[in-house]
Amino acid sequence: MVMEDRRTQRRPQVHFPAELRARSNGHQGRAFYGRVECQACDVSKSGARLIALSEELVPEGASVIIKIKPARFRRSYALKGTVRWGRATRDESMHICGVEFDGAHSRSTYRWQRFMKRFLKKRGIDA
Repeated sequence: MVMEDRRTQRRPQVHFPAELRARSNGHQGRAFYGRVECQACDVSKSGARLIALSEELVPEGASVIIKIKPARFRRSYALKGTVRWGRATRDESMHICGVEFDGAHSRSTYRWQRFMKRFLKKRGIDA
């Protein structure tokens, strides 16, 4: 199965520490509870790709809260989102997932979008 790339925003590669916390079950009723240490490996104003340091796969459709702490920046960002896809790594010791952020008008999302605008501008990437 070929996955269609639906990204509309630039996603620079990064290495930001992150934490993922589940808020609900996924589409297939699979539950995920607890916290998972992650690394954000690419980010945009509306989403992120995370490498989760866990063998447990967070199910598609699960509502999550992601706390991202950009390296060398003082502020961290807690963003609500939905897992859109996920897969295990080849050795199945970790998993990778794509998260779309919720609430374009929430205060935390607004702060994140302002950060991303400055972050992209500093790197010469059109936002």
